[in-house]
Amino acid sequence: MASNQFVRHTTVKVNGFGTHGCDLDLHFAYDKVHPDLVQELLLAKDESGDDPPENVARPAAGEADLTRNDVLMAIGEIIKQCVPDCHRIKVITTARTPVVRFYHKGSSVKCDMSLSNELAVNNTAYLQYCCKRCPLMKPLVYLVRTWMKHWELAGAKNSCFGPNALCCFFLM
Repeated sequence: MASNQFVRHTTVKVNGFGTHGCDLDLHFAYDKVHPDLVQELLLAKDESGDDPPENVARPAAGEADLTRNDVLMAIGEIIKQCVPDCHRIKVITTARTPVVRFYHKGSSVKCDMSLSNELAVNNTAYLQYCCKRCPLMKPLVYLVRTWMKHWELAGAKNSCFGPNALCCFFLM
């Protein structure tokens, strides 16, 4: 798809705070999209007549007509066509961080793949570092999360990073 690309894990499973049933967050990094794919995406976009919202971040120069959402749509299509174990593939472009959500049947793991989400990558590395430096971090995070769940403070609007950061700063 791209010339210099890689996928990083940015999830609670990687930073050590994962629990049974949590999803796997993936970060897809790329520097540019292959020109043939750009042409194919732009043709499909012209045929559909969809205009992207003005606030959508745009990729590098030379791909000015291709939005991040277009790249996510392409990733969703590639997963549908090339990865038979992936099911329930859904491109969610209206989220705070747009993602391709899918379920990998072979491993029974739910995945969210985002583009250029460097903040999540850095937060994961920071939490891994904090856990190595302070063995009390994990038990305290589990305690705070359990307390939040009991008092119904955890939910869709509260990310997992909030309690982690709270505990990290408390232990400093």
